Amino acid sequence: MKPTTPSALLWWYFQRMELFQGLPEEELRWLHRQSLMRHYRPGTYIALSLPDESHIYMVKAGFVELGYRDARGRVFVVDLLGPGDFFGRLSFGGHVDSFARAAGEVDLCIIAPQAFLSVIERYPDLALRVLQRQAAYIRLLESRLRGVVFQDVRHRILHLLSDFHRRFARRPDECLEIPLTHRAIASMVGCSRETASLYLSRLKKAGIIDYTRRYICIRDPQGLQEKLPSLFEEEL
Repeated sequence: MKPTTPSALLWWYFQRMELFQGLPEEELRWLHRQSLMRHYRPGTYIALSLPDESHIYMVKAGFVELGYRDARGRVFVVDLLGPGDFFGRLSFGGHVDSFARAAGEVDLCIIAPQAFLSVIERYPDLALRVLQRQAAYIRLLESRLRGVVFQDVRHRILHLLSDFHRRFARRPDECLEIPLTHRAIASMVGCSRETASLYLSRLKKAGIIDYTRRYICIRDPQGLQEKLPSLFEEEL
C-alpha cells in the first residue's frame, strides 16, 4: 500500500527511484533525512537563477517547464521535464531570468546540495549515473538544435512530440497527456504560435493527437512516424 504521510511517501519514492538503485539502505535513509517533498500548483515558479539557488529538484509526479525571460520580457520555454527527471541551478545561455515552472500539478523531491554531493563522492556509481543522464540530456538538446538548423517546422514538431512520448510514456502504445500549450511548443521548436497551431491541427485531424487549451494528448504515437509522409502533403 502506498504511504500517505509526507515523510513515508518521500521514503517510498526514494526506494523506487532508478537513480538511487544500488545505494546501501543506510545511505539512502540519510539522504532521505536531508530532503523534503513539496507540492506545486499549476503555474507556480519553482526555481530561479539566483546565486544561492543550488538545491537538487527531482520530479516525482507531474511536469516542469524550463525556460527564461529575455530583456524584452518575453517568456521562452526550453524544455519539459517529467517524472524521474532532475534539475539544479538554472542557467540558459547566460540569461539571468531562467526559471522552472509547474506545468500542472507537480510533486518535487528537494535535496540539500551538500548532502547530494556527499553521497556522490562516496559512491562513484551514482556519480556515473548522474553524468550519463546529463550527457543524454545534452545530446537531446543538441539534436533539437540541429533540427532548428536543418529541419522544417513540421518535422521539428513531430520529433518533439515523439521525444516526449519516448521519455514520459510508461508503455509504447500509451495515450500520453502532456500539459503543453501551442505557445510552449512553438517556443521549443522555434516558430510562431500560429504556425505551430496549424500543424498541430493537422495532426489532430489525422487522429494522432488531441488537445485542449492547456494539454496535448498523443493518441497514436506510432502514427507520428508511420503517417509522416502523408500528413503534410500540402505545403504551407
